[in-house]
Amino acid sequence: MREIKFRAWDKKDKAMREVVGIDFISKSVLLANILPNIKIESYRRNFSDVVLMEYIGIKDALGNEIYEGDVIENRENGDKINFGHGQCWIFDTRRLKKYRVIGNVFENPELVSGL
Repeated sequence: MREIKFRAWDKKDKAMREVVGIDFISKSVLLANILPNIKIESYRRNFSDVVLMEYIGIKDALGNEIYEGDVIENRENGDKINFGHGQCWIFDTRRLKKYRVIGNVFENPELVSGL
């Protein structure tokens, strides 16, 4: 069974955050902001103020977790793949050993302009 976890793009702060909890009753998400001095600050955002991205259960060639919204690149030929929302990808995970995460659609929108 794969690990279920999320991250979120905070539309207000324009920053990627770790999701600590999801409250479906209040329609909010508890986000964590890890500051440089290792202090963890958490806060709530309404569903409308974030974009949730789920971990797809696979790591890239360097051991980085791949989430929805990530852009990965083939280290051998430079081909790129965008893990967009609602898309279904079926992979031979051995092939993914050639790929690495190079960014995501929110922090690096220039990566998807040519896809």
